[in-house]
Amino acid sequence: MFNLRNSLFFRVFYITKVFNSTSALPHNQLIESTGRIFVKDKYRKFIDQIRITVSGGAGGNGYPKFQGLGGNGGNVCLVANANVKLNDLQKSNARFRAGDGQHSSRNSVIGQNGKDLEIKVPVGITVIVDEYKKEIAHLDQPGDKVIVAFGGRGGDKTNSYFGTKGQKMAIKLDLKLLADVGLVGYPNAGKSTLLRALSRASPKIANYPFTTIQPNLGVIEYDPPKAVQLYNDRSKVKDKSEFYDQDYRRITVADLPGLIEGAHRNIGLGHKFLKHIVRTNLLLFVVDIDGFRNSGGRHYHRSWCSHEPIEVIQSLINEIDLFDEEILEQKSSILAITKLDNSEKREQFNRFIEILQQTNLNIPSTVEKENLIKKSNKQSSMNVNSDNSNQQSIEHHMINDNDTTLIMDHNPPDPTGYKFDKIIGISSLTGYNIDQLKGLIRKLIDMNAENNRQCKLKMQNC
Repeated sequence: MFNLRNSLFFRVFYITKVFNSTSALPHNQLIESTGRIFVKDKYRKFIDQIRITVSGGAGGNGYPKFQGLGGNGGNVCLVANANVKLNDLQKSNARFRAGDGQHSSRNSVIGQNGKDLEIKVPVGITVIVDEYKKEIAHLDQPGDKVIVAFGGRGGDKTNSYFGTKGQKMAIKLDLKLLADVGLVGYPNAGKSTLLRALSRASPKIANYPFTTIQPNLGVIEYDPPKAVQLYNDRSKVKDKSEFYDQDYRRITVADLPGLIEGAHRNIGLGHKFLKHIVRTNLLLFVVDIDGFRNSGGRHYHRSWCSHEPIEVIQSLINEIDLFDEEILEQKSSILAITKLDNSEKREQFNRFIEILQQTNLNIPSTVEKENLIKKSNKQSSMNVNSDNSNQQSIEHHMINDNDTTLIMDHNPPDPTGYKFDKIIGISSLTGYNIDQLKGLIRKLIDMNAENNRQCKLKMQNC
């Protein structure tokens, strides 16, 4: 009999079936109104370090009666692959063993070698021997290969025809993201919003610090507008060729979690964040025009101090340099002042630039070296010249109100201090100067690539 209970069950079953059939996305994703796919937070798992045990195959035993040779054990290799993640390795067995060599026998006097085992790992992996904490390989390009455990030797007369065991060790796979640009800034500075404006990535955005708790990757696309791609008609689209070439170029951007004071001492998981800067080609400092403000509440720790923009910039320089002093020396950088959403903020940016051009940004490692030189040099002429240097006039770099680009060079008063390659004011919310920033990023990356090419040619000629 078709009663009320059966009717309710039928309705629930029918509705569930309809929704399941129309949903094309997994249960852990949803589509936003803008067409972006957003993954729920509880399913976001980013792994940048795992530990595995690798063992080479054992060598096969020989056959003394016929002087048979046992097969050698297989090797364990790591191969860089762009389509693999560390999450895939973590789901599999943490112990990997290559094939054993074949024993020599009456029917097979010479045993076959064991089969090598190739483990696919992400590009950007650093292989570290866990026991000695020593780096043995860097897999930075797809197809890079390294043997991490050798197989045992097959039995022959030198080892009394007894095959030896394969090499066994525990190794750590440490992933450092390979990106062209790394976004560096304090918490809640607008890095994720900027990544969303530059690319089609969908990082989590909220009005509290440490919204980003894992690195996010985005891709800047230098594509022509769709109307140009389909009809080759530029009359109805905005021409951006004055900012950059629209030639389908791709540049990757890494949005790193916010840094705090003491990150170089691994405070707040600082090393897990800072290590991803090492393999970027360009540093993009993202600083709020209002600096960092501790507004209180459950999202802010009471020990966090509010900082003006200049103090935030100096703090970021300190943390990066104290972590690895070669980063600031080798990489170009852009300072992007964010949240210039209205004319008042842009006037505030003008006042900030006037102060910045008169401020010396110290590099801790450079200052330490200079102090050592001053202590070793006891000539009195240094004290005489110091008075004259302080009397030099400082040029003001105020921007005119009619200038709407807000892009300029950085000219600090002291040449030994840190100098940005470019300074730009932007608004990720309104899109102000975003296209200009894309052009700057591409220009500096191309300049670095050309400089590196010239250096390699000089080294080859020498």
